[in-house]
Amino acid sequence: SFPPAVALADAACIARIDAANPIAIDYYRHADQKPHQAALKIYHHGSPVALSRRVPVLENIGFRVISERTFEVGDDASGMVFVHDMELENSYGKPIDLADGGALFEDAFLSVWRGDVDNDGYNGLAQTAGLWSGEITILRAYGRYLQQAGIPQSQDFIAEALARYPEIARDLHALFVARLDPASASTGKPVAARIEAALDGVPNLDDDTIIRRYLNLIEASLRTNHF
Repeated sequence: SFPPAVALADAACIARIDAANPIAIDYYRHADQKPHQAALKIYHHGSPVALSRRVPVLENIGFRVISERTFEVGDDASGMVFVHDMELENSYGKPIDLADGGALFEDAFLSVWRGDVDNDGYNGLAQTAGLWSGEITILRAYGRYLQQAGIPQSQDFIAEALARYPEIARDLHALFVARLDPASASTGKPVAARIEAALDGVPNLDDDTIIRRYLNLIEASLRTNHF
């Protein structure tokens, strides 16, 4: 099913996993795939990973799963490795950026896999805004706070609003870092001004309200244990 060069790359991934470290993943692009398409291999030791576990994670990161094949490598149950080969498309219709070799999307997938972050729509900010899982956690925490404060919009709607304006989402995180990172010498005022200016281009009232509440909460935050 694959040429020898690909098989060697697969073998290197398979060699890294065992019962104690059972999973490895690799995002890449076939030569005939378009910029908004990509491929993913999941290598799992000992047992296959059910589609019902894989697909929701990928969909929340902003992928649409087009096809998948599963291969069994090995000759006994204890050493068997399952290779899931999947074809993906960007749910937002934009190019999938693999300039980092897929490291950003690997971080997004494995953070959910390990239980470090929630499997929810906020993870789509990896796709739209290029944010890492730890950065998305900041915006998710403020979204959860808005929910506790009684905002009428759902968490999915809030996450979608941020995804619709990725530059603003990046700036909201940058404002948090500028104001609260002990290593930062900035007050964050230039970033806040940039967000305010960008709000002129947000025509939807609900989206505008959500972003303004994020801006208000970040500017009202006095301290954090994030750093």
